[in-house]
Amino acid sequence: MKIKLRKLSIIIAIFFATSAFASAAKLTILAPSRASNTSDPVIVQVMLDPETDTVSGISGSFSYPSDLFDLHSISTNGSVVSPWVLYPKVEDGYLDGNSHINFEGIFAGGFGGTISAYYSGQKMGNVFTVILLPKQQGLGTFTIDDIVVNSFNERATPLPVSSVYASILVPDLISNAILPGKVIKEVSPESLSVHVERSDLVYRNAWYVTVYDSEPKSAIENIFIIEASDASSVSSSDKRWKKITPPHILFYQDRTKFVHIKVEYSNGAYAFKTIAPVENLQVSRTISRILSSVLFLSLFYVLYVYFKNHVRFFSKKHS
Repeated sequence: MKIKLRKLSIIIAIFFATSAFASAAKLTILAPSRASNTSDPVIVQVMLDPETDTVSGISGSFSYPSDLFDLHSISTNGSVVSPWVLYPKVEDGYLDGNSHINFEGIFAGGFGGTISAYYSGQKMGNVFTVILLPKQQGLGTFTIDDIVVNSFNERATPLPVSSVYASILVPDLISNAILPGKVIKEVSPESLSVHVERSDLVYRNAWYVTVYDSEPKSAIENIFIIEASDASSVSSSDKRWKKITPPHILFYQDRTKFVHIKVEYSNGAYAFKTIAPVENLQVSRTISRILSSVLFLSLFYVLYVYFKNHVRFFSKKHS
């Protein structure tokens, strides 16, 4: 009887452990199982499905076989991650011979799934998208490992997550894909958003800049910044441009400079955006300190008068 109860307890424990793990947050690779034999670009999406959890942060490493593919671009447009701690970028030199795209991001306010008026419930959200160009025949594997997904609580508890794999076959290539040629031109920054913000979770509450394109015609390739005193428009050839990876800490934390942003797209287009300085930031702080001092002195004076009259009243009463 004891043996049966012990077996039953083990089965129940395994069942609940499996159920909890099955409903935990997970990453998914959305990619075709077979590439085109005409070398058409392969679009790979790294997706996050929080399931029943709400997550506060994510990190990991996506890898692809560099002998079968060349990287065309990485896009975070439409990503549910905001802000990025480590913007997705390629790093080579790994022992497995693959190219790795390491990433780390935060979900300000937590992420429990995407919501839309066009469907019920919540769905998984896009973390980032990779566009690859097939260059050689073979069978390869996309992998996401070194994954850390944190729960949205005070301790940012790590959730149980497994590595993710997806196989893809590159057939015998008969021709090279004809990609749209780059036409270098300036475009309107209507869908381009540049924000200067700060958070206790990022860079110890330092001011940083984020860049996002809500309706991209092409993937963002490069982002540049100029922090200057002049509001005049800057040219594409200005030598002061500095390449950055958002979120980028502002050099001038007093917010007294114009923040000029230049974004280059993979199709050759580029756009500019400028954030005006907060010129009264230091003045506001000074005024706040003065008002605080005046308020403190006023309070001290009121208490002084009150206790002084209080003492006089009791002195007269006892006399």
